[in-house]
Amino acid sequence: MYTKVFTPAIASHCNVLLTYYTDLSRRMLDSAQRIGELHLQLARDLMGEWAEHTQRLLAARDAATLGATVAERGWLSGTALRAYQQGVADVYAHAHAHLAQTAETHLPAVNRSATALAEELIRNANEEAVKAGMRHKEMMERIGADGDHGSNGRARAGDEQAGSLPH
Repeated sequence: MYTKVFTPAIASHCNVLLTYYTDLSRRMLDSAQRIGELHLQLARDLMGEWAEHTQRLLAARDAATLGATVAERGWLSGTALRAYQQGVADVYAHAHAHLAQTAETHLPAVNRSATALAEELIRNANEEAVKAGMRHKEMMERIGADGDHGSNGRARAGDEQAGSLPH
C-alpha cells in the first residue's frame, strides 16, 4: 500500500529530532561531568581538612589546644560543604540555562519538520483514501455489471420455462 516507508519528510524530522536530542544529551553529560568533578573536589577538600585536623590533634600538647582543635573541626568541614553546595547550585543554574538555550535553538526546526511530516501524512492518507474509493467504486461497478448480467440470464431462463409449461 505504501511504497515509501521513509519519506523525505520522515527522514528530515528524524534528523532534526536526533540533532536536538544529541545536543540535549551533550549538555546533560557536561553537567553530570561537572557534578562529578564537584564530588571529587569535595572529597579532596574533606580529606585534606581531615589530614590537617588529624595532624593538629596529634600535635596538641595540652587540653586547651586539643579542645580548640576539636571545636575548629566543625567549622572546617562546613566550609567545604558550603563550597560544594554553591558549586552544585551553579552547575544546575548553568545546566538549566544551557538546556533552555538548546531548546530555544532547536524547537523551531522541530516544529517545522513535524508540521511538514504531518502535512505529508495527511496528503498521503487523502491520496490513499481517494485510491481506495476508486477501487471500491470499480469493484461495485464490476459486481453490478456481473449481477445484472447474471440476473437477466436467469430471468430469461425462468421465463422460457414458465412459457413452456401447460396452463
